[in-house]
Amino acid sequence: METTNEIMNLNKVADTLGYKNRRSAIRWCINNGVEIFSYHGSARKYVLKAQFEWVQYQKMFKKFVKKNPELKGI
Repeated sequence: METTNEIMNLNKVADTLGYKNRRSAIRWCINNGVEIFSYHGSARKYVLKAQFEWVQYQKMFKKFVKKNPELKGI
């Protein structure tokens, strides 16, 4: 699997999650273990796109398995 260093700014993260502001996105990232980065001397904050998407996929998979318990052993 190839890894990339693509980044997403927190405004994009907030939009993706359906939030109206960055503070909610920051709280979601902290609660879900997504690291937040910023460049030295900059107020802009970013996350690694791959890490953000991985956490989202994990959450979706857990919900799917919960709704389909017969697939739990796969």
